[in-house]
Amino acid sequence: MDFNIDNDGIIPVIVLRSENLDSGNADEFRRHIAPILATNPKVILDMNHVEFLDSSGLGAILSCLRRAGETGGDMKLIGMSENVRSVVRISRMHHVFDIFESKEEAILSFNHALPE
Repeated sequence: MDFNIDNDGIIPVIVLRSENLDSGNADEFRRHIAPILATNPKVILDMNHVEFLDSSGLGAILSCLRRAGETGGDMKLIGMSENVRSVVRISRMHHVFDIFESKEEAILSFNHALPE
């Protein structure tokens, strides 16, 4: 699983570099993301490079979202291609995931969720 982490801001951004998130790499994705969520319960998942997503990939993202939620955190998604967005819509997962067009919008959504 090819990804990097942008820690320049308040919320870490996990940038997926793989074109596919599917049955071939979904388990690897979960294994690599789990330790990141253990130390950063609030993250943004940048999917700009992902062109193909199947049910295994969706399940892996959902698993990570649940893991973040267990520690009081959350995971926001950004940068979905039209192909990926269609899969998310067809599976009705757009009701589960918080999806944004930009990193800035996702960060603002975290800020609005913070207690005053």
